[in-house]
Amino acid sequence: SRPVKTLAIETSGSPAGVGVFEGAQALACRSIPGARSLEASLVGAMDECLRGLGLTPSGLGGLAVSVGPGSYNGLRVGVSSARALASALGLPLVAVPTLDAVARRCAPPPGTTLVVAFESRRETVVWRRYRDGLPLGPAAMGSPGEACAGLEGPVWLAGNARSRYPRALADPGVTRGVDLEAPPVEAIGEMAASLAESEPHLVVPVYLRAALRPSPARGPR
Repeated sequence: SRPVKTLAIETSGSPAGVGVFEGAQALACRSIPGARSLEASLVGAMDECLRGLGLTPSGLGGLAVSVGPGSYNGLRVGVSSARALASALGLPLVAVPTLDAVARRCAPPPGTTLVVAFESRRETVVWRRYRDGLPLGPAAMGSPGEACAGLEGPVWLAGNARSRYPRALADPGVTRGVDLEAPPVEAIGEMAASLAESEPHLVVPVYLRAALRPSPARGPR
């Protein structure tokens, strides 16, 4: 049988992206810079990817979508578009945890804590911590300085949080940074190949809220 081709959608950050994959191999990817109409740009990028490969939507065998955490509006558009397309084509949909997909592409030395952290909105980031390929706890949201607070030993920091908030994340324990403006769609497509499929209506975005605490003075950027 022919290998299944999967359309992957990543809209948790900016730029967003779409790609067509065969297993974990990317066949074509398109980046979507910040646009006034993400939904229209998403449709156009999907069409470009498919036409470039000589495919139509009917040639797809499945879809995958980044479910966050990340941009509220981006996730809303990406997940709703993926659900609608999967339902219309009668295809399964894979929900890909965004931070886990980025972590999977990083390869810190054994015993190193990996923190994947992206800006969510001004002065707020979403993050998750990992060690030796396993998460150390759930994803969280809060001030930039909280992402690496309390960690001991060597730390790798992946994402855009360090470039956005260099003073708040100037921890001497951070031995290396993996700077990413946004989660790459390649990470979503690669991880989707190892995850179970879902019914489209069961796929929902992961939205986080920052923990409630007294408002501190404005911190350094």
